Amino acid sequence: MHGAVPAVCEEISKACHDVGHGPGEAGTCHVLGHKGDAAVCEKEHHRCLALCEELAKKAPVSPEGADHSSH
Repeated sequence: MHGAVPAVCEEISKACHDVGHGPGEAGTCHVLGHKGDAAVCEKEHHRCLALCEELAKKAPVSPEGADHSSH
């Protein structure tokens, strides 16, 4: 059974969620946030948040109500 994810890791996974799918540093940050290793998250916290927040500013925003289904 999985324990609770440390808050520092959850913060990384949330910050990198929308920009961290796929290869690259943002993807690495997203995955490490979900793994929940507090020591790694503490070490990478500042770098990952800065990286993912910067990428999120540049990411295109989907229009509200957009249909993302694959019909």
